[in-house]
Amino acid sequence: MSRRLRANGAFYAYVGAGLGRHTGAGAAWLALLAYGTVRACMYGLYGASLSALIATYTGVTIPWWLLVLVTMGAVQLLGSRNVELGAKFLAFLVGAEVAILLAFGISVLASGGGP
Repeated sequence: MSRRLRANGAFYAYVGAGLGRHTGAGAAWLALLAYGTVRACMYGLYGASLSALIATYTGVTIPWWLLVLVTMGAVQLLGSRNVELGAKFLAFLVGAEVAILLAFGISVLASGGGP
């Protein structure tokens, strides 16, 4: 469909071209609401999980909402600086993720693997 439709705005453009302007606007607003809801839920899950993890391993109890606010501030800071800084930080996080998964995989294989 992108070959036939030369317009910006994914949901409104595609749905509007196929089903009309009102339906396209409704789809765009629904997508905006859904993305915002998912983001809020993910921040809540992140905050609760990180708070429990910190409490388990250090004994320090930090409110989940404080961790979420700090993380939101860091995301805003990285997003507003420049793209290169955010890309470098994301590359670092992906590298750390790969290293953790690799270490976990090696430890499972070294211990005999499986349950």
